[in-house]
Amino acid sequence: MSCDDYQNHPCVKDYGDLHLDDNYYFYPLLNDKETIIRRALLPDGSEGLIEDSIYFNKENTSQNSFKSPLATKKQPKQRKQTTPKTSRKRLSDEYTEQLIIEVQHRIPLWNFNIPVEERSREIQAKLWEEISAALNGKLSAAEAKIKFKNLRDTDRKIIQAENRASGSAAVTSSEKWKFYHCCEFLRDTCLIRETVSNVRQDDGNAEDDGNTDMDSLIDDRVPSNGRKRRRSNKDDVMDSANALNRIADALCRDSEPLTLPEPPKMDTVGAFLIGIGNQIRLLPQPKQMEIIKQLQTSITIQ
Repeated sequence: MSCDDYQNHPCVKDYGDLHLDDNYYFYPLLNDKETIIRRALLPDGSEGLIEDSIYFNKENTSQNSFKSPLATKKQPKQRKQTTPKTSRKRLSDEYTEQLIIEVQHRIPLWNFNIPVEERSREIQAKLWEEISAALNGKLSAAEAKIKFKNLRDTDRKIIQAENRASGSAAVTSSEKWKFYHCCEFLRDTCLIRETVSNVRQDDGNAEDDGNTDMDSLIDDRVPSNGRKRRRSNKDDVMDSANALNRIADALCRDSEPLTLPEPPKMDTVGAFLIGIGNQIRLLPQPKQMEIIKQLQTSITIQ
């Protein structure tokens, strides 16, 4: 039976503890923390209550002994819900700083402005394995990648907020993240919007990280009302930076030299005009106009 307020449900008011299974069904839990009371099909074909183990709970089995829940000793009402514990690894600040330093020394893992062939999937996978070994196996290659992505996302939000905020809205030094200075090398890449040429090749599905406590301070999401936000000066600056990056990439590419046409060959008339032109330029302006008119008149008469 599912219920939003299941802890106060009248069916379990006489039991001290509860068990919530993977399907979000709850059952009374006995003192051994392993046995629950549930409804099941009995050998005579009727339906009744049985005691069953939460570790070997199979529906419609009749091997469990039937006991009435009324015969169970009442326990003090202590509403304590048993939930499965996660096996998530937490990294100390010392190892987190070491992770950041190891990534900094391996440029293909964070600099998306370098050529794609220098940061291929194979190269990046090998580098993450090296980092895992440098951390003495504290994190696997995949876990190190997810951990660093969380750190980078937090750093990006802080950097973008610093460029966007002003006055009282700016992030003060007391609010800065504890790994802020360690991630200083990521500042330039955090201010460049990802395009087709610099997008990361294999972003894993990042989990929430306990150290990214600045996420609650800085929220960079689109407004929930669905309307487009007004274009800001920051967007114009980023567009200009992207345009300059594309121009720089185009200039750096190897291209064939341009073939220019041969200059025209100088004939007798051209040589005469160049010579007389230099002499006319040495004369005063009125005299220049007089000579030009005389030449035009002579050509017209002929």
